[in-house]
Amino acid sequence: MFKYFYIFLLLALSGHCYAFQISPLTTDIDAFGRSAQQKYELANNFDYPIKIEITASFLKSNLSVMSESSAEEDFIIIPDVVSIEPGQKQAVMVRYLGEPDISSSKTYLLNFNQVDTVNANKNDESSVIQYVVNYEAVLNVLPRNAKSQLLVTSIKPLGEKKWELTIDNVGNKYEWISDTKWQVSSKGKKETLLGEDVVENINQNFFLPFSTTKAIFTDITSLGLNEKIEIEINGNN
Repeated sequence: MFKYFYIFLLLALSGHCYAFQISPLTTDIDAFGRSAQQKYELANNFDYPIKIEITASFLKSNLSVMSESSAEEDFIIIPDVVSIEPGQKQAVMVRYLGEPDISSSKTYLLNFNQVDTVNANKNDESSVIQYVVNYEAVLNVLPRNAKSQLLVTSIKPLGEKKWELTIDNVGNKYEWISDTKWQVSSKGKKETLLGEDVVENINQNFFLPFSTTKAIFTDITSLGLNEKIEIEINGNN
């Protein structure tokens, strides 16, 4: 998965390391009222004008597999297409118009896609495209008092210090592994791991509410884990 964004960069015949930027890359909003909106700032760090199209998609999970579906009706995006001159910035307002009475958090991806690339060196016909940069920003819509709760319901040894974990989020809010603390127990000993360290050693980081996810975890404890271990995950609600 991601934190904080996916970036897909296609390079051709250019030594520059510029890009456009967006902020914030991940944020939470309410499902209704004044807090049901978010302002984004786009900055063009290229040395030529760019055009960006903004769309929204809904993120869902099925047995560890994330998928997206269009969510255009859930938002109003103003403007949804922007043209930005080199070195300039542009503000974009995104407001949630979906169902206000939600019982669990909903996660969306805002897709910032570069749809028109201008050749910076118009006299060099060999350089057709310099950069195409696409970002995905995470936008979570939350009900009031939402909380996550991650439970490790199955632990299967895979050898070479690797374990297959089944992790259930039984709470009504999403959770990032990087925002948690882990307590690992084995042979009567315990060790606490910070999520920011765990995230470098697990192949899943983001857990939607009421979801079941299988993840491969590489042991980074000093416990010398055997086949009987327990893992407790504490969130940062």
